[in-house]
Amino acid sequence: MTQVDREFLEKVRALLEKTTGGRFEVRIYPEDDEVVWDVKRKLGSYCDVAGVRQYRDGTVEIYPAGHGETDELVWEADSPQKVEEETLASLEDPRKWPELRGRFPKTVAFLEGLKGMAERASNTEGVNIEFWIGEGHYGYGAFLRGWEGMGEEVKLREVERITRILMKCKEEERRIWKAVTKG
Repeated sequence: MTQVDREFLEKVRALLEKTTGGRFEVRIYPEDDEVVWDVKRKLGSYCDVAGVRQYRDGTVEIYPAGHGETDELVWEADSPQKVEEETLASLEDPRKWPELRGRFPKTVAFLEGLKGMAERASNTEGVNIEFWIGEGHYGYGAFLRGWEGMGEEVKLREVERITRILMKCKEEERRIWKAVTKG
């Protein structure tokens, strides 16, 4: 069982509020949930980072606001027509992007841009930022393993550092979208 230090989580909340300008709340989940705790953005509070959560396996994720839905991305970028489920599922496999580029050029360009941005940030910033796509959604987040072995001050410094990196990633995401959609 993972111990939850409520006082520490309040420090994480205060740090996120100071760093992002948003408002956050602490949630602790039942033992049968995949997530142990979550310091997440309050409804109606807008900022580029949505929160920090710890999973039962000890992994901590710091995640940006606005993970997207694949069907909405296609609709906004390339096709106001309904796209069949099989095609949407194909978009969730990066190996199929080259063959889909002709039909969905902006969608594929945007997804490639996000994937590349996550890889560049991981390589240059020394943090594990993973792009993901599946089950009708896409996005990216920073994942910390070995969290339990870190001291409190190190954890807080990492949360602040990675929050700032993800805020830069959200700025880059907006630039990618604007370049791809020309608007």
